[in-house]
Amino acid sequence: MNRRLITTFILLISVAVFPYWIYVPLVVASSIFFPFYWEGIIFGFMIDVLYGIHPHPNFSFIYPFALCVSAIVLIMLPVRERIRFNA
Repeated sequence: MNRRLITTFILLISVAVFPYWIYVPLVVASSIFFPFYWEGIIFGFMIDVLYGIHPHPNFSFIYPFALCVSAIVLIMLPVRERIRFNA
């Protein structure tokens, strides 16, 4: 099995079992480490659904952690290519 699949299983278990101060850094670190880690966005939605506070009725479509992970993944795409290009 490859590292990406093993990391996905570990994150799935950690989101379901461990407190937030363990799985949040793991999700963010894996979103930075792996190229286009779309699983992190899915974990962000899962975290918001499982543990999120009750949203405001007018803003019920906003998932804050999923939005943050999506931003990290999108920001890391050009940064990762520039790092690889210069190396």
